[in-house]
Amino acid sequence: MTPPSDITTWILLLTKCIRDEVPLDLALGQFVHLNESSTWPAGRKLPAAAVRAVLTNSAISIPPHGLAIRGALFDECLDFDDIKFDHRIHLSRCVLAGGLKARHAEFRELTLTEVDVAGGIHASGVIINGRLDLSGSHLVSRQKVALDLHNSTIAGSLLIKGSIDATGKVSRGFVADGTVRLDGASIGGHLAATTSVFVNPADLNQFRTVESGPCSLYFDGAHIGGDVVATNNFRAYGEVRGVTAKIGGKLNLSGAQIINTRRELEPGLAALTLNHADIRTDFVADKGFVAVGEVSAVGIKVGGRLDLTGADLRNPSTVNDHRRYALILDNARIALDVAAGVRTTGAVSATGMTVGGQLTLSGAVLDNPNTLGVLILDGAEICGDLWASEDHDHAGNKLAPLRATGEVRALRVSIGGDLNLEGAEIVNPEGDAITLDNAQIGRHVFASGFTANGTVRALGINIGHSLYLDGAQLSKSTCTTGAENASSGDNLDIDDRQFALLLDDAAIGGTMYASYSSDGKNRGPFVSVGTIRALGLTIGRDLNMAGAVLNCPSPASSASGVQYALQLDHAKIGGNFVGHPHTSTNGKILAKLNVTGPVRFVKATIGGDFDIEDARLLYEPSPADTDGYALDISGTRVTGSVNASQRSTENDEIESYAITGGIRARNLVVGVKFDLHGATVDGKQDSVLDLESARIAELRLTPKACTGGVSLVRAQIADLHAGGVNGAHNDCTACRLPPHPLRATGWEIDDLQGAVRDDWKLTHDWLQTAPPETHSMYPTTCWERITAGIGRKPSVAIQPWYVLAGVYERNGEPHSARKIRFAANQKVTAQSPIGTRFARSLYRGVVGYGLHPLWSVISMVGLVFLATFAVCMGSAHIIPTKPSQSATAIQQDTATLPPPITAQTPCEEHPDYPCMQPLAFAINAVLPPAAGTNTQWTVSSDAPLILVIVLTSIKLALWATAALFLAGVTGLLRTSKS
Repeated sequence: MTPPSDITTWILLLTKCIRDEVPLDLALGQFVHLNESSTWPAGRKLPAAAVRAVLTNSAISIPPHGLAIRGALFDECLDFDDIKFDHRIHLSRCVLAGGLKARHAEFRELTLTEVDVAGGIHASGVIINGRLDLSGSHLVSRQKVALDLHNSTIAGSLLIKGSIDATGKVSRGFVADGTVRLDGASIGGHLAATTSVFVNPADLNQFRTVESGPCSLYFDGAHIGGDVVATNNFRAYGEVRGVTAKIGGKLNLSGAQIINTRRELEPGLAALTLNHADIRTDFVADKGFVAVGEVSAVGIKVGGRLDLTGADLRNPSTVNDHRRYALILDNARIALDVAAGVRTTGAVSATGMTVGGQLTLSGAVLDNPNTLGVLILDGAEICGDLWASEDHDHAGNKLAPLRATGEVRALRVSIGGDLNLEGAEIVNPEGDAITLDNAQIGRHVFASGFTANGTVRALGINIGHSLYLDGAQLSKSTCTTGAENASSGDNLDIDDRQFALLLDDAAIGGTMYASYSSDGKNRGPFVSVGTIRALGLTIGRDLNMAGAVLNCPSPASSASGVQYALQLDHAKIGGNFVGHPHTSTNGKILAKLNVTGPVRFVKATIGGDFDIEDARLLYEPSPADTDGYALDISGTRVTGSVNASQRSTENDEIESYAITGGIRARNLVVGVKFDLHGATVDGKQDSVLDLESARIAELRLTPKACTGGVSLVRAQIADLHAGGVNGAHNDCTACRLPPHPLRATGWEIDDLQGAVRDDWKLTHDWLQTAPPETHSMYPTTCWERITAGIGRKPSVAIQPWYVLAGVYERNGEPHSARKIRFAANQKVTAQSPIGTRFARSLYRGVVGYGLHPLWSVISMVGLVFLATFAVCMGSAHIIPTKPSQSATAIQQDTATLPPPITAQTPCEEHPDYPCMQPLAFAINAVLPPAAGTNTQWTVSSDAPLILVIVLTSIKLALWATAALFLAGVTGLLRTSKS
């Protein structure tokens, strides 16, 4: 064909081709090299005016085939503005050197395949009743708009993709060297952008309220009825933006790459923006999707699932810009599942997001080690599970558990199913590793084998069922030692106030497991390096810490006070606290509870047992903690038993442990038993066992070793089992003292068991260990001040002696009771002022403090003999009561005046008058029952005063002694003093 030389001839040629329904092929039989258009012959240069003239000539009858042109070169702009052409226009392998305009035009179908357009295509407001096909075309309008279709209407699909040859392979990719504008466009079919490249976009700040840099594909407010497919080597070097866009099908970005940087390797601008977009089905940007810059989908609605598995999103923070996000899904609404196994450099924010199904983080690798956090899920609502454990993708490929560097934060998150963190690892040593404050978890939290370097914080969390931390490793420290030391419980250097786990005011409906894990993948103990604090924690069933390792020794220079290894003040545990050894199915001990640092359960409530059998508690108080204990359970109420015994045998493969640092349990209430059988307890406190004011049904005070005293001040104990080697009390040759020294002022004991019941001497020796009271009596009177300290011993409490004496008496052992009471009275005497001490000494000597009334008989006999001696010595002053009769008897034998008759007068001189018998006279003179029976002899009125005083004193003493005797035998002197 010979090309025409003028426009009229071109019009005729075009008209003929239309009527003949054949394309105008200016390179018939030739392959068109578009990049060599400058060398094309003049006959292939088709005037743009000729084409417009044909399209606007209503007289031409155009068949459905429309207009088709191949191999043409248009030097000037191809102007289709305002043209209404109800037929198909097809240009292939053409070059539009002046661009194309079709603003407000209307076509049935427009196909520009493998066309090079310099200056771009400008078709805002165009109406295409079929499809717009730009497959394989290259649109060039560098740093300007390469394709402008804003506010256009395309009834079919928009194809800005690579062209496909007869073999099904891509023959030529689509290239937009400039921005593609689709904002406000309405596309009835699909938007296909596979095998396409968008480069050198324009900065469309004049069309946007937020500056975000160059925009390569701009479809804000667009309505796309079908799918948006940008897979298979889709490349965009600039922002892809579709704010408020509506997509009736799927958005597929698998394998796409979007890069928007200011300079090479310096992200910070927006890569993909889909804020408030509405996607009817799925949003897929999985394996191979790469975004360098911010991906933002605030308020997006996805009717199906969101799949980001394998995506790579990069927008790292810089020194000058800490608040960079790799992905933003704030307030997004996802109807089904979210698969977020994404690799990110930069923060991921999904605050207020709603997920109708499951949120999966398996395979995710998140990196943003700064204060902003690596994953933010504040206020998110997840109807199903949040899964961050090992999983598989839809193709069956294995996905590793979550790995995150930076804080994972989920304040007030709501999860309808499980939270699964098994095997996940989160590292943020300078702050919180994961924050779940006020989260609501409908079912379980699985965190077996979970690793966190940083605080795990879950204040006020509500877990519907159980919390599994068995085999987990939580660390919040600057320890220079490795994990091996942490697992073995060695001392670690830890900064002040380092919290490994915070569960204040948390509520767990089932059991909390922080124990040894026997599972193959996560086998090993629960390890905590730092403080575990759970003030006000509520657990519906058990708290299981069997075989756990807790490390938190308080630093010597702590300025913030005591740092606890475990602190559960005011906690409420519905079942048991389990701290006994973890055993295998065949009974072999695998691990024991090992705690370095103080444990505190003040004013807690435990519905079952508190069991720390065979546990190792080690606490060496710092100088700042002068009253610290390894275990403090003061004010706690235990419905069952407290088991702090050690029952390991010599065949155990794991060493026997001890409680180093003492136990404080003031005001403790134990419903069944407090068992210290076989335990080893030591410490530097005055009382390594402080049970002041405790109320215990049974106290088994039979430790294997106890270095330090025990305080049972004001304690109330129904059964006290004490004494003996390892509790063996049948052979009292082996008995030994219970823990001592003993402080027990004000205690109440109902019954005794063990060696102290069978051997009063052992009880005596135990009570004897009580230290002097710190508030010993001070002299108050002048006499007391003068006599203070003269042979007086320090004051000790006597009430404990009387209490145990009462127990012996109730148990039918009056002999033991009497021995204990006598020893108690001895102590009272020894620590009394000198006057009282003298009186009590007399009381002891006469009736043995009322405990030995028969001793008074000896006193009375002694007094009688003393009176007899006094009578003998003063016999010269004892005269007959009837002197006339005695004198008459003497006068019968002599006519001389007889001398006065006294008790010294020989009986032969008055044979008819009764002779005075000193013993009988003394008995009658001083013994109360015989008073007034001396009718023959009496003390003369001129007798020496000393004789009268002595006999009167002896008489009074015998009266008092007799009264004590009567009171003693009737039991009045043995009333309880407990």
